[in-house]
Amino acid sequence: MFIAADIGGTKARFGLYDQHSGNATPVRTATLATKAAADPGDLVAEFAGSDPFEALSLAVAGAVVDGHARGSNLPWDIHEQALCDRFACPVRLLNDLEAIANFVPYAGADELESLQAGTPVTGGPIGVIAPGTGIGEAMLFAGGGSYQAMPAEAGHIDFAPNDARQDAWLARLRENHGHVSLERACSGNSLPPMYAFMQAHSKLVANADIAAQIVAAEDAAPIIAQAALDDTCPVCVSTLQMFVDILAAAAGNLALQIVATGGIVLAGGIPPRILPVLRQQRFLRAFSHKGRFTHLTERIPVAVLLNESAGLTGAALVQLSSRSD
Repeated sequence: MFIAADIGGTKARFGLYDQHSGNATPVRTATLATKAAADPGDLVAEFAGSDPFEALSLAVAGAVVDGHARGSNLPWDIHEQALCDRFACPVRLLNDLEAIANFVPYAGADELESLQAGTPVTGGPIGVIAPGTGIGEAMLFAGGGSYQAMPAEAGHIDFAPNDARQDAWLARLRENHGHVSLERACSGNSLPPMYAFMQAHSKLVANADIAAQIVAAEDAAPIIAQAALDDTCPVCVSTLQMFVDILAAAAGNLALQIVATGGIVLAGGIPPRILPVLRQQRFLRAFSHKGRFTHLTERIPVAVLLNESAGLTGAALVQLSSRSD
């Protein structure tokens, strides 16, 4: 038996797997809150309980270098060796977007919502961009008869605005943070300050009830997104529109960076929840708006990955693959 987990900034999905089954179908699963945990090992111990296990495969939000990762949105330093010593078993740390990317080639047609059919090239590079609590990217390149996932920390590249409103958003973020990354500008964590910015820099009038809920909420991002989808608050609608514009432009950037003729996949917790907005032409206009290379982005397939457990399954697939080598 082994344990796999996808540990995000807000919650962690865990699964217990039987290596002899040969597939990534868990024996049992659980979702645990991460912010209250002092250490990811405590989450592993809580999930495992009295069940024995012989290995760990943990997908974490952050760059994994020499078996060490520093959490992007959690105050953790995570070491493979420390976890190995604690649980007396082999431990594999991998980037959370690498885990999601590992799942993508196995996704069924019912797990992908197409936004742009494009003209896919067999074996062409695939890009994955995933906004959730933060935002991350990964890439898939064909080789040896299968796709190989490569992690990235592109969520922390510089944010590049595309219009005057985004220029003002960048200026506000620069005042508060100095360096402004894509994650500062476009992630679950960015939605509440983006709403406040929109409220202050537009002539729109916020829905008073929604505004009160946002102020009281520990996590206001779902409230903002739902109010925008329901069209019950003009400020929320405008906020989500700018969020989608920035996300689409970033996805288009990724498409150009790797010439993603195999497609771009939107993953993470947010895209499945805002599908009605992503289906609108607004997203594809911002995605394809690349000047002289619009002809390329217009032919790249784009889809939303609907399986929110993709990171967990991807972490399990990595473990199964390592044991079969």
